[in-house]
Amino acid sequence: MKYVKTFESLNTQKQLEKLSYDILKVSSDNMKNNELCDVYIRDIDISKYDIDIQEMLKTNLVGVVFQQKKDNKAGTYFNNLYIFLYYDKSFMEYDIDFSKLYYTFYSTLLHELQHVYDSYISKGKYNSKKHSNFDEYLNLNPEINARFTQAISKIKFYKSEIKNNEIIKTKNKFEDVLNDFKLKYSFWNDIQEKYKLRLIKRLWNYWNSI
Repeated sequence: MKYVKTFESLNTQKQLEKLSYDILKVSSDNMKNNELCDVYIRDIDISKYDIDIQEMLKTNLVGVVFQQKKDNKAGTYFNNLYIFLYYDKSFMEYDIDFSKLYYTFYSTLLHELQHVYDSYISKGKYNSKKHSNFDEYLNLNPEINARFTQAISKIKFYKSEIKNNEIIKTKNKFEDVLNDFKLKYSFWNDIQEKYKLRLIKRLWNYWNSI
């Protein structure tokens, strides 16, 4: 598959993180009788996002749907219209609140939103379904992009300490951030070296911009 360049900005990352959070918050706020509530884009105030995210939501996503798992998938972006988030049967056995929704679905939803964004800016050229095995799947550009977004959201780029009764934030060294990134990136050891080098460069640019 030919590499399709994507817009890899810090702002886009933050916008997708906020959108993932907001979608789960809308679902939580509209739940009744401990039943998961699907979220449709019409339920969200999209005006608070940047124009490219607004256009993405208008053209490439109708809604987010919760379904019980039938296999080991955590989520999928279906037909350039819907995100499906899957849960285990045991998930419904206990009370559901926003915290539970967040810790169960946030990272997966962020992953799928990156697929939506890539589909939008590439005009549908991104397709993560064309693969013959799992290793090949992990090395598809859409998957690499989505897993990068997931990993970035879990990394701490700064550390805080108190000096003279003031909180001082210090940027973590790139070597430390890179090691953390490799741990947070799902199946890092299974992607090809050329993609690892590309991701390290991308991480460096990200780290350098904050």
